[in-house]
Amino acid sequence: MHKKIRTANEEIGNVVFLILFTIVWYAGLLGNILREGFQPFILIFLAAGLLLPFQAVRMVQKAVYYRRLHAQCVEEGHPKKGKIVNIVREYYVDSNSRNRQYITYYFLIIEVFDSNTGVSQRIKSEPYRIPLHKYLGAPYVKVYTDSTGWHHVIEDFQLKENRSEPGITLENPNIYLKDFNSPHPFQKVISAVILIWILLFVLGIFRK
Repeated sequence: MHKKIRTANEEIGNVVFLILFTIVWYAGLLGNILREGFQPFILIFLAAGLLLPFQAVRMVQKAVYYRRLHAQCVEEGHPKKGKIVNIVREYYVDSNSRNRQYITYYFLIIEVFDSNTGVSQRIKSEPYRIPLHKYLGAPYVKVYTDSTGWHHVIEDFQLKENRSEPGITLENPNIYLKDFNSPHPFQKVISAVILIWILLFVLGIFRK
């Protein structure tokens, strides 16, 4: 299995979807202007369309910043051997949601070994959005730490060759319990249908 494991802050997210939606949005508005001419109230829809690309730009800026920080930490730091001993699942309120929705994050608890002193310590990784236990085939990783000693970067994940392989052994495997915060596939389909319907409605709202 070939998959780049990135932290939640390093993920770009649904930027492609936002860009495509923006293109279709403005294409519909442009088509309406060409058919019926420009009308002042169209300015509202033109301004509303700017919110999505602005959000996409902010998402890309955030991801690029944390990816550079990741690369810098790897370049300047010295790797230490680490072993994943547990994966913790935590829930946080989505600050962008009005309905108090929760986001699921996964944190790695890693035992890091110092080859010089022989002393080990446990660290908690940055949050991940993906259920890491479904992809990891072995618990061994490399851990890089920045100059402050607080920011840790995890590299060299050993992933499964296929999904049917057994996962790694964890101290407290409560992450295997069902996560009711994760959206059901049926919910995703319904959301996509509603979104398409809204888009078609907006594109045809000015037509006589």
